[in-house]
Amino acid sequence: MKKEQILKTSIEILAERGYANTTTRMISEKAGIAVGSIYTHFKSKEAILDEIFLSEYEKRATYLKSLKKIQGRQIDKFDRFLDFHFMELDINRDLMMVLARESGNPELQDLDGVQKFVHQLPDFFKTILDEAIEIGEIRPLNTTLTGKIIFSTIRGTVFDSVIRTKDLDLDDIKKELQAFIKNAIQI
Repeated sequence: MKKEQILKTSIEILAERGYANTTTRMISEKAGIAVGSIYTHFKSKEAILDEIFLSEYEKRATYLKSLKKIQGRQIDKFDRFLDFHFMELDINRDLMMVLARESGNPELQDLDGVQKFVHQLPDFFKTILDEAIEIGEIRPLNTTLTGKIIFSTIRGTVFDSVIRTKDLDLDDIKKELQAFIKNAIQI
């Protein structure tokens, strides 16, 4: 229970202050626990953030793996993923802020969770694209590069909407991304 409390509180503070301006002392004070309790569960502030990203990666990876089993058009799997991803972001707007801001933080690129979130999710997109090309559903394209472009477009759009413009109409953002992806890869 304390571990979940630490993660929840960390997300709140990270969303408000950013990684560089957050300390374990701030987390412990807001959570109402001793700083030592944090170190019982996590080696460092970095480890907390790594756990957040790893957990979010696992949710999305599990969902993308489940999409492989679903019959239907491959291109519709992007819509389903975006429905899932934006539902998850809408559930916890603080988490959305942390993922958007810190996934591009150069100081954090070596963390396992950030690495998986940023580099392995596009690999799932590549797999969907490969299958779509194989069955003639989309035009031939470089699936590795296109998977990265799709991921970067999603991440960049969320980042810009959440952090820069504060435009939080997630449903509009999702619909525009869905249309953009379909138009970009269609035959």
